[in-house]
Amino acid sequence: KSIPWSVSEALGGVLDAAALADDHQAIVRIIERAETRPGRDGRFANLVAHVLKNPVRIAWLIERLRSGLPTDLAGLRSWLARLGPGSDAILLDALEASEKGPAQELFAEALAHALPANPTPVTARLENPNLRTAAAFCFALERAQLPDRNRVFQNLIARREPALQAEVLTGRARARAADALPLLEGGLGDKSDEVRKRALELIGELGGVRGFQLLQRLMKDASFEARPVPERARFWASLLDCGADAA
Repeated sequence: KSIPWSVSEALGGVLDAAALADDHQAIVRIIERAETRPGRDGRFANLVAHVLKNPVRIAWLIERLRSGLPTDLAGLRSWLARLGPGSDAILLDALEASEKGPAQELFAEALAHALPANPTPVTARLENPNLRTAAAFCFALERAQLPDRNRVFQNLIARREPALQAEVLTGRARARAADALPLLEGGLGDKSDEVRKRALELIGELGGVRGFQLLQRLMKDASFEARPVPERARFWASLLDCGADAA
């Protein structure tokens, strides 16, 4: 026996109210309830998963994120990551429909949970990369820790397109967060000014105390004075950004 349509509508209303109030932890609690008490033949758990993955509901979330990230960001991350099997297609669509930056990254983080089972939709998109989504797809691959991800990254870098290289670097570094410094230090030695500039920006954003120490070491090297004046200025700006955490 299926769950009555009225129950499905009521559940959808509760989920919509929680999302409108930015109370994403409430949605997490509903998912946890479905996981611990799925109902006969898993009917309640299946209903929760079905209602959450409603394309209209996800489309509303995309529009909501255009005005900025919610206060309850941890709750939103949690329930997006628990959409379950079959969520990869809707997360891909949501990522591509979202604004470049933090909103795309949210969907990329959730997508990373689905990639080990089927990475092809992402790797196929990176065969003909789009600068608007390349960083987010690279974020998803890096976060998923897929064994073959480095081959994908190497193929992208081999194109020698500085704008694309900068996006690959961004996605990989932001997925690694505090562990990104070795990657970013390598970016500082790139031939492209655009890649070196992006690496410095990311060190300022992600580096913290260790980034501060890295920049100090590089700036004391004799080769630092040979760098162009604008680049030396960017080093100082990145050092100041890191210094807020190092103080």
